Amino acid sequence: MHPHYLNEAFGSVMMLRHWCLLGEIQEVAMVIRPRLAVRDRCGNIFRVHVHITQRSSTLRMEDMKVGYTLAIMCPEKHAFQDCTTGIRQESGDTAFIFRAPLSQLTKETDRLVAHPRRCFHCDAGEAHDVCKKCGIAVYCGARCQLEHWREVHEHLCPQMLVLRNLIQLDFAKHPQGNLSDFCELAAVTGQLPRGCACGFHDVELANSDDCPMLGFENHLDYPPASCLPDTDADGVSRQFFFDADGVALRHWALIVEVYQVFEDGLFAETRFGEKVCIVGTKWGTRGVIPGNCVVCFYATLQSVGKDGTYIVAVRDKQNLLFRTKAGLEGLLNADAGAMDALSPSDFVVELALSIANIRSIARSDVEGFMDLAVTDQALLTKLVQRQVYGKFRTCDGTADVQCFLNLTFACEANRDPLPQHPVTVAHSAPGPPLVPAASEQLTQVGFDLQAVLAQQPRRLRGGELPRAFEQFHGRSLEWKSLGFKTLRRLLNTCPGVLVTDEPASGKHGKSGSDMWVSLQSSTNAPSTNSPNSEKSECAGALKVGFMFLRPDQIHFTHDSIKSKFQDGRQLRETLRQLKECELQCTDIPTIQVSWHAGEGCDARFWTYTGNRRLWVFRQLQAEGGVQDIQVLCVSKTVPKLRMTTRNGGCSVRLRGDMLAIGH
Repeated sequence: MHPHYLNEAFGSVMMLRHWCLLGEIQEVAMVIRPRLAVRDRCGNIFRVHVHITQRSSTLRMEDMKVGYTLAIMCPEKHAFQDCTTGIRQESGDTAFIFRAPLSQLTKETDRLVAHPRRCFHCDAGEAHDVCKKCGIAVYCGARCQLEHWREVHEHLCPQMLVLRNLIQLDFAKHPQGNLSDFCELAAVTGQLPRGCACGFHDVELANSDDCPMLGFENHLDYPPASCLPDTDADGVSRQFFFDADGVALRHWALIVEVYQVFEDGLFAETRFGEKVCIVGTKWGTRGVIPGNCVVCFYATLQSVGKDGTYIVAVRDKQNLLFRTKAGLEGLLNADAGAMDALSPSDFVVELALSIANIRSIARSDVEGFMDLAVTDQALLTKLVQRQVYGKFRTCDGTADVQCFLNLTFACEANRDPLPQHPVTVAHSAPGPPLVPAASEQLTQVGFDLQAVLAQQPRRLRGGELPRAFEQFHGRSLEWKSLGFKTLRRLLNTCPGVLVTDEPASGKHGKSGSDMWVSLQSSTNAPSTNSPNSEKSECAGALKVGFMFLRPDQIHFTHDSIKSKFQDGRQLRETLRQLKECELQCTDIPTIQVSWHAGEGCDARFWTYTGNRRLWVFRQLQAEGGVQDIQVLCVSKTVPKLRMTTRNGGCSVRLRGDMLAIGH
């Protein structure tokens, strides 16, 4: 075992970093399965046996030719039965073949790294003619472009994006259970400098699953700066935070460590390694010094500077200052300590901590919870309690935003006062306590609800739950007396209770008719009276893996999408290239789909990844350019955060474009 790449602990082997093996194909043999003889840059010959049982994603059989370069991400030696040693390639996503010799590929790589703005053919000074197909290669004139095209670019042009992303990949980055593969490199250019411990490492929440982390390390409650909602009402991430009327759907906050303070703002860094500039801060910066941490609620992203710094706006009195000495390291450790200090007798706390499968452990060698000021301890405890009780994920609009943590009072209360003459200051009264006075009663109701659901042979319609509760316990279910406006909000607060959005036919308008209720561990099937029972049975018979579907059989999960891919390519330009056969459908990374019901609609195929790619394929299908496409069906459910469609996924709005595709 190589100590620089792998580490063995507690009986399991963990990758410490990424690595990539490059070699030029010397021999190709098709005996039962592909077998390649490959030579690396040191002249060593090694064997690669391809054992891929499903259709390959980025490793293409037609590219297995002598003289092309094979790239394998994180390969390991394998001892074959014929006593030879080589590589057993079992994944179609972790291998890629560049259509150029290794020596030529090395030259192209050197150009991208050392002189990306020089002519790719003659190495002349600043070149301004950009290849319209790849958007990466630059030339000083048409002649150089033609010569370079004939020499190598004709074959490498569709692969330049993958090559550029490969050399820009941070190989020293810890995989954290999420290995970068060539399928990702072909579609993603922007990644967080440091990912979340749950594996999320992208710059768009569109690619995020539900985060299992608790505390400040949850990337949905405390998102990266790149994922903040844009200040612009037409921004890419606003649909995950605001509804169509601009009302907040949830609570969120940006956590930063301050390293420079100026008159009307500050420079800081997020725990994801992003550089942030908070400007136009009417709340001022008094009392803030480098090393402190600031929790900025409802922060929005104004723009991104040329150096990659995120310009963030924070409204008046919507930030909390933690006077840490060890910066983010100290605050995160204090957060873990605050989690440990929660009452273990609280049913909600106990259940939330038991459900969380990833949780930070407080360290004794770093600044901790007890090292903070008393006011900071109180604020941190409130934040932790709010999150454990699930308060971040729902928002009742402007009023709820104002009283979420009683920020107007709290943000002023945790500031050190400036020296001044004695004055009378009238503070607003503190808001209501975080945990309702009826917390014991709420805990008992949670137990009672689970007892009712445990007796049900199948999951229960929400509208039927109050009657079942009264029959079982002999008393009515009064959610309003517990401080909840609706039954749904009570159920969302009760850990162990699963609420599924799936309205029943003919029951719209009845309280609770828009949801199924069951225990989280329940595997009860839908009611046989449901008009969608046949489709649900079909979904149960579906197998994950590669399959072919018509684009119109797949439904969008987003209400709107950007007009560009993450690599900067225009969607309509990609559509044109597909129509004119400059690109093949197989050149587009595979869309991942999942089968399940959505809010207000029956079970269907949803895009788990690839809403923009689906838009292109839908347009191409409408013009007769494609009948079906290969997709990868995954055994997952699209998180509610990403399910922003308002029409069952039948169409999507292309931001900045007047057209939207329908059925």
